[in-house]
Amino acid sequence: LGAAILNTQFKLDLLTAPSIYWGLFLLLLIFIGSIFYRRYLFNYINLWQSIFIFLITILALTAAIYINKSAGQEDIILSYHLFGIAIAVLGVGLFHLYKKIDLDLSKQGGRVKESSKDLYMGFFYAITFLIGIFISVFTFFDHIHLFHPIFVFLCSFAFYTVMFNLLSSFYDINSYRKTLFKNILFLLVVFTVVFGFAFPNYEHHKIDLVECSNCQDRLYLDQHMETWLDQKARHFLRKNPRQNFPVWLIAGEGGGSRAGYWFTRSVLAIDSMNNYRFKDHVYAMSTVSGSSVGGGALIAFWDRFSDSGQDKKDAVSSKLAQRVFNNNYLSSAIFSILIRDFIKQLFPFRPLVGKEDRNYWLQQEEAFFIEKALEDKELQPGDYLKEPQLPQKESGAYALYKPFLSYYYDSTGLFNYDLPLLIPNATVVQRGKRALVSPVKFRDFEFVDAMDINQFILEHHNEEALSLGEACNLSELFPFFSATAVLGDSIAIADGGYFENLGLTTIYEIKDEMERILRKPQFRDIQSRIDIHLMVIRNSTYKQKMKRQLKVRNQVYAPLDALYNSGIGGRTEYMFKYMKLSMQDNFYVLDLPHESGQNEKLLLPLNRYLSENAISTMEELFRQENLNPYQLPMEIYSE
Repeated sequence: LGAAILNTQFKLDLLTAPSIYWGLFLLLLIFIGSIFYRRYLFNYINLWQSIFIFLITILALTAAIYINKSAGQEDIILSYHLFGIAIAVLGVGLFHLYKKIDLDLSKQGGRVKESSKDLYMGFFYAITFLIGIFISVFTFFDHIHLFHPIFVFLCSFAFYTVMFNLLSSFYDINSYRKTLFKNILFLLVVFTVVFGFAFPNYEHHKIDLVECSNCQDRLYLDQHMETWLDQKARHFLRKNPRQNFPVWLIAGEGGGSRAGYWFTRSVLAIDSMNNYRFKDHVYAMSTVSGSSVGGGALIAFWDRFSDSGQDKKDAVSSKLAQRVFNNNYLSSAIFSILIRDFIKQLFPFRPLVGKEDRNYWLQQEEAFFIEKALEDKELQPGDYLKEPQLPQKESGAYALYKPFLSYYYDSTGLFNYDLPLLIPNATVVQRGKRALVSPVKFRDFEFVDAMDINQFILEHHNEEALSLGEACNLSELFPFFSATAVLGDSIAIADGGYFENLGLTTIYEIKDEMERILRKPQFRDIQSRIDIHLMVIRNSTYKQKMKRQLKVRNQVYAPLDALYNSGIGGRTEYMFKYMKLSMQDNFYVLDLPHESGQNEKLLLPLNRYLSENAISTMEELFRQENLNPYQLPMEIYSE
């Protein structure tokens, strides 16, 4: 209730998902019911009376559905209706199971201590509630975004608390016949933990590949660039003899869903303002972390609607960013960190744990919402439960499930020059250098000291390649919330922001290569008519960072600050300033403001969960005049 008041009165994004309130409401009912059971019904209730209470619970929850239909939250309420059924069924079963255990122990002469009975009963309904929640979450795990991240965290934390207390109370049972079993259980737990940490299971963190028969041979960067300039620039200059040909290189900053939304919304807006001809002038997009997901959504949009009319493109593009990033991608990560992936790491029977991890589930969620956005579908209440399990990546059912290289190469190996190069940036953990997912091959002098992930895969895997979703995901492996991906047997891949969070290093090298190509004899006739522009799309609070007062930190924090600011922040800021000075008037920045016109600080969270409030705030900021301090020209060219 307090969170709801804060959110309404002060526009704070606290516990905004309705699921948290229904969860707490059910927990309150269970708590009241447990007191009622403990004091009045424990010694008198029988099976039929329990079934009657179970039916009353179902009727009450069914009534809640009809009462709250007008709130437009049928999907949330229906989910908890199913949870309530599971909880009630388990409550009946566990209650009688407990009575039977207590009776059996009494016959054996080993009764539960009186001091422990309160502990058992105190946790009885908590266990029932948690088991019901977790069974339901596992059943509908593909739509765990219906649960607020804080709610999932509290349930996971409570799960371990209850399990610990149960094991502790189990040792209070006075039965010598149970001693051997208790010791075996203790040794089994110790063995599992020690084995899991000594020989951790990383099999489920390996990169998942999809079949791709036409992904074996790629063009080199200079080959692609020469053909692109011939097809795009020469064609344009012949039709427009009095104009120069603008080439745009775009860099997207990392920053979770906030970065993905701002990147996608900005590029699509400029493209639509220019009758969707802007992409024909974009040679490459170098993206990091969240903006890589935005880049993947753009590639899928341009590919699917290349032959569609303007009205259809406008209908989809105007809502694409909002429909993709106005979703909760955080709950699955929290649940996986605390429960699924943690158990998989400790589990000694490796073949039984499956290949899925939190990276895989994040890709499924992103693929689902991007697909629905491309279908121009506004998800209605209950749509999630109509599709309880999402298709596997191998099915290729969604745009992000298709091979990354299949967007650029057809079945005969011919390159698709209608799409800009999307190059997600990642980091090699062992060496701290860049790892690039590129549609084209590159030589050492083109991208200095950078790993070509696609080339590594093509050399070690026959007719397999990265999907579009996996290519973007390798760049958005945010610490802890995503697992470090394993490539091959020993190469670990992490978030691209570790190396440089703007993707400007890659863009700078592409610019240098294009200038070198234009100096070749075959391009001297058009060299002076090619204008190379760089657009940086940022979402961080750089102005606030510059304004804050510098102060000496204590001896504990100072080394940590130096490591971060020099290794990550320092390299990013250096590349930004260097490119701004070198390109001067051809350098454009599209910044996301973090203050309103009245200098009011805005809450735009840096995570994978953007609420309706955050989305509407950014939409309002996007429509403000003079949004870009460098006055980005919206009319790129006239034909």
